[in-house]
Amino acid sequence: MADENDQSPKSAEDRLRERLENREEAEQTSGQVQELPVNQETLDPYGFMRGQQFDAAEYDQFNSQYTSTLTRRAMRWSGINFNRRSRRLKRFIRKGVPSSLRREVWMTVSGAGKLLSGSPGVYAELKNPEKAPDDLLKPIDLDIHRTLTNNVHFRGAVGGDNSLASLRSVLIAVGRHYPSINYCQGLNFIAAYLLLIVGDDEEVFWLMVALLDSLPDYYGTKLHGMQIDCYVLQQLVREKLPRLHDHLLAHNCSVDLFATKWFITLFLDCLPQETGFRVLDCLFYEGSKVLFRISLAILAHEEERLLGFKDIGELLMFMKSIMDQTWLLYCHEFIELAFQRTQPLSSAAIARLRQRATEDRLLKIT
Repeated sequence: MADENDQSPKSAEDRLRERLENREEAEQTSGQVQELPVNQETLDPYGFMRGQQFDAAEYDQFNSQYTSTLTRRAMRWSGINFNRRSRRLKRFIRKGVPSSLRREVWMTVSGAGKLLSGSPGVYAELKNPEKAPDDLLKPIDLDIHRTLTNNVHFRGAVGGDNSLASLRSVLIAVGRHYPSINYCQGLNFIAAYLLLIVGDDEEVFWLMVALLDSLPDYYGTKLHGMQIDCYVLQQLVREKLPRLHDHLLAHNCSVDLFATKWFITLFLDCLPQETGFRVLDCLFYEGSKVLFRISLAILAHEEERLLGFKDIGELLMFMKSIMDQTWLLYCHEFIELAFQRTQPLSSAAIARLRQRATEDRLLKIT
């Protein structure tokens, strides 16, 4: 039985329930009606509002299967040591981290927990807005109100009963920690999604540090790392999906036209929520190679449909709406596909392609 004074972090579901109760109480007290009323029935487990296109029957079918799978697998996690890398741990992470363990697993396998414990007081100093330059604060203050606007946790005013103040603090700290980045669109979505799972803004900051240190300069002012990885993906498509590569080339469509958003948001704003979190599970443990696996899996699954597009505008419109494809909701099957369909894909091969891209860019510059 839990101690009534237990201060363990609350789950995303608990935080959502409390926030809804507080919102209802505030509405009853003030007599004001919210612009877009929300209730438990109109929200998914992470607090996203379900739109008119929401297919309740499809979601219920997915959720029934997925919940059963995770419940069965959750019992097997009791004997897993998160602190020691192993094939068993990798296999378990690929098969899905139970929501009750996700925060702890992310903090451990990413190294963010060690960064936090070894840096007392660092976040408290970095998040201080009074020490942040205007060219950092202005874009952050503009963007936080455009972040996850369909999520109950990110609605309203900064300082209200929501997560906007925490999001602002994390982004300020990231910008001060990485002066060469300052602020880049995409970071707001990543931080917001992390807050939905973790809750604590200091832990989210160190998870952001762990992510940014593992990526090849995705968020610098010229997005060099992003450009390089789009080149890498282009070469992988040519190798593994030659028909699609030739089709895109014939229509003057380079992969960066759709993959830039995939990479810059780490797929979090491009896939159904649970699928995006499953991508993060693997990314925290295996690194940026996972992004190529996910990209190739989507392109491979949709290859025949993409080959049917004769107009680049239609193709890009479809890629923009990829999140709406029902098959991506089934995250367990999708992640399995991503690792099966893209074999072999070694870290050494990725490194060679990145090196080639870097050399090509230097030649073009000179």
